[in-house]
Amino acid sequence: LHTLCHKVFSTGCMEDFVDHYNRDGVVGTGVLDSSIATPIVVVPRIRISSYDRPPNLFAWVDATVRGDEDFKYPPYSRIDDSTDRFFSSVALTPPASCTLCRLLSILYARDTATGREKTKEYVVGASLDRQTIDRKLVLTMISQGISDPLVLRNELPTGVALPFMEALRRCRTNPPPPCDCSKKNGDVYFSSNAYELIGRSDLARMQLQRDAASNVKRNSSGKKGVEEMAVGLARTTRTQTGATFDPDHDGLSTLALSTSMLYPHDTRIHEVGRLLRSSRPSYLRVPRAVEVSDHDYERLKQEKLRLLCRRKLALPVGRGMATFCTMESSAGPMQRTSAVPAEPIQVPKLAMAGRVPPTNATLAFDVSECPSDMTVWPDFHNGVAAGLRLPKAGDMGSGQITRTWIVYNRPPPSASPTPPPGTHGNNHPPVKDHSHAGLLFALGLQGHLSSLSMTDVYDYLTQGTVTTSVGVLLGMSACKKGTCDQSVSKMLCLHIPSLLPPSFATMEVAPPARTAAVSGIGLLYMGSGHRLMTEFLLGEIGRRPRSDGIAIGRESYALSCGLALGLVNLSKGGDSESGGGNVGLSDLRLEERLHRYVVGGPED
Repeated sequence: LHTLCHKVFSTGCMEDFVDHYNRDGVVGTGVLDSSIATPIVVVPRIRISSYDRPPNLFAWVDATVRGDEDFKYPPYSRIDDSTDRFFSSVALTPPASCTLCRLLSILYARDTATGREKTKEYVVGASLDRQTIDRKLVLTMISQGISDPLVLRNELPTGVALPFMEALRRCRTNPPPPCDCSKKNGDVYFSSNAYELIGRSDLARMQLQRDAASNVKRNSSGKKGVEEMAVGLARTTRTQTGATFDPDHDGLSTLALSTSMLYPHDTRIHEVGRLLRSSRPSYLRVPRAVEVSDHDYERLKQEKLRLLCRRKLALPVGRGMATFCTMESSAGPMQRTSAVPAEPIQVPKLAMAGRVPPTNATLAFDVSECPSDMTVWPDFHNGVAAGLRLPKAGDMGSGQITRTWIVYNRPPPSASPTPPPGTHGNNHPPVKDHSHAGLLFALGLQGHLSSLSMTDVYDYLTQGTVTTSVGVLLGMSACKKGTCDQSVSKMLCLHIPSLLPPSFATMEVAPPARTAAVSGIGLLYMGSGHRLMTEFLLGEIGRRPRSDGIAIGRESYALSCGLALGLVNLSKGGDSESGGGNVGLSDLRLEERLHRYVVGGPED
């Protein structure tokens, strides 16, 4: 269509339109074809457009913001209620340009006839007009289908979105009070969606209660009907507010909302949420020099996007610390009787894409030059961060998550016509959801993984991936920390080749699972001073690899052995001659052998 309009306007006396399309850059270099520049057939030089200049949305927006009274543009100045009625009659959604022009016309409150601003000066009487304009803008956003301020922030340029965000902030500071839906008074009435748009979830709940109460009076009678309506309202309120104020499912929006009520002028939590949010495309801004070609420019954008994606892969660790134990139970914040959420926990995504200004076009990250396991462990830590939002077992009267809920959160097995190598035909194919493996580790850290039976643990270890084995081993050890549980100890020892009989020496154990099992030994025997495990861990630190398979990941394995040794003998140090320390370990000469591992020396 762009090329067609360019050719049609080139044959008439519409040089301004031709110049506009050439400046747009879509037609090409802007040089007209010879057949177009000198047409063979003489065409009458007439204007086929009623506009005196090419329509330009950016020019109209700039004139509207600056208050240019002489700038009159028919295509964008005639946005009124008839436009909405037209799109409603044909069951279509108004274009984004019409929505933007309508919102700008309301925000700056200009008379369509004179072009003058209604609120000329900010005097005593003009503040009420500004307040009315802001509230009318919010209602117009709701009618245009805008229910989330992130839509304005992500889909509009920063200079255009900033006045809208400021109007929402003013409404959030001074909102209209909730009222009965049967007594609404023009623009003063705000629905629950309008309160959610400005970030006032407390008033949204109050408005839902008032609407439900008025419906009870009109449609139901008796105490039973009121109780049923109250129960339904509580469920609807939790569902709507949870879905609206946590669109990314990472808990950062909920945390920022709860703290903004207590500290309205402190924006540090909002900044933390912006830095740790990984489910949205990164802002990708790459300056382009004149001599850079299109191919080189795309390569520069991919290089910058690679750096941003690597940084994003490390965000789940910080998000887990920021949202630790912030998820409310299914009974609500005032009645914490169960730690089991009503719905399966949702793990936020790791958006490997960029958002290129000024059009905010999404640019996908090219992973062809990256390792195949680039996102394996970041997905694992992403699941850990999601699971750490759950309350601890026994905190504030909350119970323990049941086995049913954990199995319900397990992802379905991937459909595969043939079983993978090393598995029986009647077994399910392995579950390749690394985030669920991290969730299992988080459940163990919070004390909820003990509800699983050993048969469930066996299914996870045999039918899952390496990350699933790591999550189960560390989770069960953390859940039973300091107890020296024999069943968990046997499970961990089966994944450590040095503790197996010689007949099992050929059994292959993945290096991450072997390292996780050693770390689990330290958690399980934490503070016990167990002699056998102390002697074993001390020997494993300096053991030389006997094969190439054991040499893989040797440094991480030795480091984990050292950490586990410290956990097993936690608070057991001191001088044994003065009565401190563990007397039963004095013959092992721990300090002397550890010092030799550090500085080197002859072996015993």
